[in-house]
Amino acid sequence: MAKRFYELEVAGVKRSLPVINISDTLAIAGFVILGDTEIVEKTAAELAKKVPEGTDILMAAETKGIPLVQAMARILGMPRYIVARKSLKAYMEHPLIVEDESITTQGKQMLCLQDEDIDRVRGHKVTLVDDVISTGGSMKALEELVAKAGGTVNGKWPSWPKETPWDGRTSPSWPICRCLRRSEVGLSMVKCQWPKEEPA
Repeated sequence: MAKRFYELEVAGVKRSLPVINISDTLAIAGFVILGDTEIVEKTAAELAKKVPEGTDILMAAETKGIPLVQAMARILGMPRYIVARKSLKAYMEHPLIVEDESITTQGKQMLCLQDEDIDRVRGHKVTLVDDVISTGGSMKALEELVAKAGGTVNGKWPSWPKETPWDGRTSPSWPICRCLRRSEVGLSMVKCQWPKEEPA
C-alpha cells in the first residue's frame, strides 16, 4: 500500500503527517507532538497568547497534551497545571471519573482527577488544552470533569482541531493551524478524517 501524507503547518512549523488506517472504513492523519520540541514550544507560545484573562489554571488530558500544557504554564508563569489521568491510581482516594469514546483506541476511556486537583479546580476558571481534537470526546470529558469539580471552563485550545470542516480548497478557520495541501489519493475528507485506502 502506498504511503499517504497530510501536509500541515502548526504555529509556523511544517510537518508531513502519515495517514494511518484506524479501521476498515477510517483513516486519520497521525499528529504526535510527543518528542517534537519545536512544535510544542512554538505552539505553546501561540496558544499562551490566547489564554483568556483571569484563567486560574490550565488542564490537559494524559498523555499527548502534557508537553503542551506544561510549556504553556511555564510561558504564562503558572506554578501548576492539571493533568486528567486515563486510569485510576492508588493515591486517588476520592477521584472524579468521566468516560469518553476514543477514536484512536476505538473504545471507552476514562479521565480521572485526583483529590488535590479537584480542590484546585473548585471555584476557579480553567482553560483546557489538548494536542488534537478528533471527535471532541476528550474535550467534552474534560469539561465534564471541570463541572463536576465545581470549576468553570473559560477556554479550550487544541493545537490542531481535526474536527474543523474542510473542503480541501480553503484553510480551516483556526488561529494556530493551517492545512497546506493534501496528497493526491482521492481522499474524501469529512472532519479531517479520510476513508481507508482501498487495497490495490
